Amino acid sequence: LAGCATPRLATRELESQGFTNIQITGYVRHSCTGDDDFRTGFTAERDGRRWEGHVCKNVFNETATVRFEEVK
Repeated sequence: LAGCATPRLATRELESQGFTNIQITGYVRHSCTGDDDFRTGFTAERDGRRWEGHVCKNVFNETATVRFEEVK
């Protein structure tokens, strides 16, 4: 499973955090901890600003971690 992207999971997680206009950019290699099995890059909007980042998830953990920064 290591090295997989999960577009549906990432989109659901981002929508639950208020992101819109979500574009999945695919697998992101060096973005998560070594324990994360799924690493999915994205760009999206929230609060009138554009963001980019990645969604990380371990197969044994129910929650995902979203890391992002504003695109200037």
